[in-house]
Amino acid sequence: HDYSTVVIDTLDWLEQLVFKAVAVDAKVENIEKIGYGKGYKLAVQKWQYLLDGLNYLRQARNMTIVLLAHAKIDTFENPEGERYDRYEPDLHELASSLIQEWVDELLFANFRVNTVSEDLGFNKKRTRATGGKERIIKTQESAAALAKNRLGLPEQISVGDPAEFWTNLKACVPESPKANAPAPSVQPGVLDGPLVDFPPKDEGNIAGLVNNGSSKYADAPAPLMT
Repeated sequence: HDYSTVVIDTLDWLEQLVFKAVAVDAKVENIEKIGYGKGYKLAVQKWQYLLDGLNYLRQARNMTIVLLAHAKIDTFENPEGERYDRYEPDLHELASSLIQEWVDELLFANFRVNTVSEDLGFNKKRTRATGGKERIIKTQESAAALAKNRLGLPEQISVGDPAEFWTNLKACVPESPKANAPAPSVQPGVLDGPLVDFPPKDEGNIAGLVNNGSSKYADAPAPLMT
């Protein structure tokens, strides 16, 4: 195919499928039945399989990976002071930490909101919110939300037209060193080896899956994660 972008919308809904898969593997009703938090550690392994596959698309096919997630308000245990609430991805903390580390850019989208203080008399005041229509994206971590970027983006970006924003953002992304690598020569229905799970669960790798149809036979083994 000639697609240049893959989007997962959204990670928190995908996580429910991950939890169900873990429960099925363990032959229990739900992930909580595994006990002692072990189920969530098993879920991280499935997330790692997914990220390995996305790494392949990024490295071998030069595809842009976009992962969307809803946000939740969670309490941050500040080791240097009092704890406070902030926006974080709506994922289990183990999966969230793994994905936050994996991505190059962690961007937080919200609406610009201003507040106005009104004097009601009798020493009473009311704070009223205004705005809430302009979309903004925050690119750096703050007390209010998690974010990061490695492109030197401004701290806050007004989205305006989403298509224009996406074009401008892609212009900031450096070209992958493998951008000119040949595409894998896999054609549907012509794999010459046995079908295997994807990502592979044995000692092989994606190169074997592409070259021979099986992850067990790789001419030039190479790790997926670099």
